[in-house]
Amino acid sequence: MYAKVRTWADLCAVNLDFLQFKHNETFYHAGPLDEETYENFSFLNDLVELNYMGIFTHSSQPGFNKEYCKQKSFLDFCCEKDLAYELLPRLMDESNSGEIFFSFHSADTEKPVYIDTFPEERYNLTKYFENNENETSKWNYYTNWNKSSRINNGVIAVPNICEMTSYAGADRYKLYDILIKTVDISIACKEYDEDFSAPEKLLDIIKMYSKDLSSLD
Repeated sequence: MYAKVRTWADLCAVNLDFLQFKHNETFYHAGPLDEETYENFSFLNDLVELNYMGIFTHSSQPGFNKEYCKQKSFLDFCCEKDLAYELLPRLMDESNSGEIFFSFHSADTEKPVYIDTFPEERYNLTKYFENNENETSKWNYYTNWNKSSRINNGVIAVPNICEMTSYAGADRYKLYDILIKTVDISIACKEYDEDFSAPEKLLDIIKMYSKDLSSLD
């Protein structure tokens, strides 16, 4: 599926095919779309729109706040440097006074950079309540945002999405070369909020920026 990928636009186009059920897996996700994604029409639609705009989404989830399951909506995506640095001040504003934390991560040798606003080095995104008769009932902290996978002892690590290109077989080197030149960004809701969607929030930030640009004409 990646044999004809040569450019950033090509990579986003293949991702669109995956989101539109034309492929059953990708190099970063060994299976079809998760139910929680495709059953949430607006959430999936926003992912599609982002990829049409040249933003490569590679991990996400909607928010839940149930008695037995709590999820903070998050989105992991890559974008080209120009757009990434246009988004950065917006992300900072939204993190300082709004609903999200974010990380901004590039290991490109020309301009390595790392920024994050998460309050902990291991920030919980999903937890399930376990009720085991033989143990005390407890929360299982199932998925987390981890700073250690991004920067360790002051050294900026290669983004996980670049490392995952090893699953693309013969196409891995060209995918790696494309992705290592981008910025890998994560945004996550500060609360377990079912009404908050990370893809929708990113679209709002992008559209707000576009309005500011048009007002300068």
